[in-house]
Amino acid sequence: MASSRDCSVAPPTILVEARSNPGAHTPMSTNAFRTHDRVHVGMASMPSRTHSLQLTLDSLYRQVDHIHLYLNEFDEVPSFLARPKIHVTRSQDALGDLGDAGKFLMADQVQGYFLACDDDLAYPPDYASALIEKSRLYKDCIVGVHGMVCRAKHIESFYRSINKSIKTYTYVRAKPYDSAVHMLGTGTIGFEPARVPISIEDFPVHQKNMADIHLGIACNTRGIVQVCVERPSDWITGGLKGSQTDSLHIELERDDRVQTRLINAVEWEPIRRKSARLLYRLVVAPRRRNGGLLGLTHFAFRHVVKGRP
Repeated sequence: MASSRDCSVAPPTILVEARSNPGAHTPMSTNAFRTHDRVHVGMASMPSRTHSLQLTLDSLYRQVDHIHLYLNEFDEVPSFLARPKIHVTRSQDALGDLGDAGKFLMADQVQGYFLACDDDLAYPPDYASALIEKSRLYKDCIVGVHGMVCRAKHIESFYRSINKSIKTYTYVRAKPYDSAVHMLGTGTIGFEPARVPISIEDFPVHQKNMADIHLGIACNTRGIVQVCVERPSDWITGGLKGSQTDSLHIELERDDRVQTRLINAVEWEPIRRKSARLLYRLVVAPRRRNGGLLGLTHFAFRHVVKGRP
């Protein structure tokens, strides 16, 4: 995944269109980062996902330093979790069944980088390094692979509005550029906790399994920009969602009235304004500090404000 470690020399049109090859991903070990930049994964699971959980952990284990796993209503801890990097918390011993929000239990308790992951996805071998590179580029933002943009002020149904009044950048499809979004799928995100104040307190216990929406609301309230990043198609592969009877997506199809009310109650920041603010922080401000602006920067800034993000 193409990126730059130095914001001062970042391509000024990065939010407008891709200048890199989205398929040119080079696997990178976390050893390439500074030794104190620990990579933490937060994940939640439930008993019916035990099989996919093992496959997901196998895809991530060598890429990260710590995996903080919240087990919702497990009677016993599966034996395959007895590995040095995996730190297990059972819901019965902590805050109870938190649903998908359990992945954020340690989000504000760790130093380095935090990746929130789902228990039914298979992640590529360069996943952690790619998201960390994007996190370094966008610093005070949350980056992710699955994103959503609210096109209308009022939607009829959260689930049935997908790709209608809610534009979706699904994680299985290629995306040739980075862009600001209103919500990110919390199973594909990364950020630096020291710069992004997100904690388990942002996810109400009485509204379980709505982490994507609650994260979007928290970010919208605090002015935290969420960036859906470039990637090739099928970079991340899905697990058992299609056949699982307790899938959150199946649950939403049945009744998504609470989710719909939550989204309609928010005055979402316009994407053009969000993109312009992000571009200003990424390109304009660093160049001003360095004593001058490039004409291309002015052009890119106007293009985002007046054109599509």
